[in-house]
Amino acid sequence: MHENFALFMNFSIHTQNAFYKWREGSLAQELWRGWEYVAMKIFSTSGGKDFWSERSYLFADAFQKFVSEGILTRSPHPQAKA
Repeated sequence: MHENFALFMNFSIHTQNAFYKWREGSLAQELWRGWEYVAMKIFSTSGGKDFWSERSYLFADAFQKFVSEGILTRSPHPQAKA
């Protein structure tokens, strides 16, 4: 359980950082797309949804909105594997 929390927390912090770099223009769109696809896959799992519902308050408002209203409302890439 603690290992999963640490993994989700680490991933989420790095994804938030990439999100802000992409928004400010210092991360190329094609690189951000990879981050976005991975985020879609991870946050769409039952563990990812549980983590986000319990811990989203730890993240910046714009990133919370992006995950809650964007990532969690879309289906993962069709080629994404479990």
